[in-house]
Amino acid sequence: MNISVTGPVARLAGLALACGLLFTACASNHDPAAAQISAIEGAVQSAQPDAGRYVPDKLANVQSRLATLKADFERKDFAAVLAGAPALLTDAQELFGAAALKKSQVVDELRKQWPAIADTLPQWLEGLQKRVDALGRSRKLPPGVDLAAARVSLDEARALWGKANAAFSAGNLEEAIATAQQAREKATAAAAALRMPLPA
Repeated sequence: MNISVTGPVARLAGLALACGLLFTACASNHDPAAAQISAIEGAVQSAQPDAGRYVPDKLANVQSRLATLKADFERKDFAAVLAGAPALLTDAQELFGAAALKKSQVVDELRKQWPAIADTLPQWLEGLQKRVDALGRSRKLPPGVDLAAARVSLDEARALWGKANAAFSAGNLEEAIATAQQAREKATAAAAALRMPLPA
């Protein structure tokens, strides 16, 4: 004997079936969505810290979109995660190459600056040292000269220049240039204390 289920009972059964299918679909999308987010996070981590230093705008864009995907995941909108993840993963993976390219360009530019610094700064330091030595033998200093301050600044300049050379020898061009610039500032301070003009 066949029993036909109709009316409210049939509608309830259909609704239960639909809910079950929806739950199954959501559950099946959970792991792929989580895997996509994990892959994006891994790509961003691999690009750090250079991405933050050389392509900060690109990194910020990826991080913002990743935050949106994570919010979708927390809301269990796994379909939205799976829809947006592929393009974002591609952009995240490209961060490493973009940062490496920008870093290479920066390093090339710094390498061009180094010869001029390495040629002029030692001459400055030598000239300043001669002036300090000469004034140290004088019985009376010229008006406005602060020999003690000049000696301190000159010593700091020499120490910084030594660090800059060490960084350059180690291949750390950015550190070398930055430290050399600090050495120049100290040399300039020493020259001001001596009332001594430095070459342009």
